[in-house]
Amino acid sequence: MTKSEKLTDESLWSGSREDCCSNRSIVCAEWLELRLLRWRSDSVALQRFLNADTFNNHLTVQHDRNMRQHCALKHGIFKEFLAEFLGTFVLVLFGCGSVAQTVLSRNTLGEPLTVHIGFSVGLMMAVYVAGGVSGGHVNPAVSLAMVILGKLKIWKFPFYVIAQFLGAFAGAAAVFGLYYDAFMDFTSGILSVTGINATGHIFASYPARHLSVLGGFIDQVVGTGMLVLCILAIIDGGNIGAPKGVEPLAIGLIIMAIGVSMGLNCGYPLNPARDLGPRLFTAVAGWGMEVFSTGGYWWWIPVAGPMVGGVVAAVLYFLLIELHHHKSLMLSFPLAFFPITLSDCDNYLFILMYIM
Repeated sequence: MTKSEKLTDESLWSGSREDCCSNRSIVCAEWLELRLLRWRSDSVALQRFLNADTFNNHLTVQHDRNMRQHCALKHGIFKEFLAEFLGTFVLVLFGCGSVAQTVLSRNTLGEPLTVHIGFSVGLMMAVYVAGGVSGGHVNPAVSLAMVILGKLKIWKFPFYVIAQFLGAFAGAAAVFGLYYDAFMDFTSGILSVTGINATGHIFASYPARHLSVLGGFIDQVVGTGMLVLCILAIIDGGNIGAPKGVEPLAIGLIIMAIGVSMGLNCGYPLNPARDLGPRLFTAVAGWGMEVFSTGGYWWWIPVAGPMVGGVVAAVLYFLLIELHHHKSLMLSFPLAFFPITLSDCDNYLFILMYIM
């Protein structure tokens, strides 16, 4: 019990007026002193609590940062490898998924236009996924064109290609797993490339009956050439280009344009990884080696044709457009092996002699 509590009403009010005022002042002072001590005690406890909470938060943030630094890849090429893998996975999942929905529903839930949209949006999303890390090539033909123009180091090229093929293979596996029951119902368990219930074309391209080997090769060179040519124009800082962040949308529209204008012959694969990766998956998933022999061993044309088309497009865009952006530039062409400085971009004869 405190001193103030021991004082009775009698002791407070007995005596003279001055004594009463004095006693009341003492009581008030002691009460204020007690409240102040209690407030200080509460403040110290609160401060200790806040300090402990802040310290714990700091430890948590530091732990998360250390874990992230520990798990993050240190070498840039591995980051780019994963980005290309995931980007190509997204492309094939959306693209081949749209074909699967159309075929397995017997055109009740899809049509050619929905397939064009699936591949267009799939490529757009793939570039958004991987573009900030690796450039979002998701196509060996595009990567080769970038090597030709000196925009990608040649030693990185094999890593990009391997990642793209693995991503396409995984994307095809995801589509098959997603629609496995529909595949079994559609085919009665017999997976084939030809016939009324054929499903091999869901994953890879096959030629139309009218198409010759030469015609198919030209188809792939021209189609992929247009794809690469337009991509180079979109990302060219010296050209009109596309606003920052809109490039993937513009690139996706290229696929839409090619699909509605050049898809008759073989379905515009335009991408060795997108075609061969899923084809390899179908070979091991139940379709067998028929995926390679059908169409007169067609499989190599959508692999070789796009690579040639990418190189041709890179050369043409460089000579006809990019070369004329500056009066003096470092020419890293071909393959950035022999860079030379040109002071006069109008000397076409010298440029052609250098290339030849």
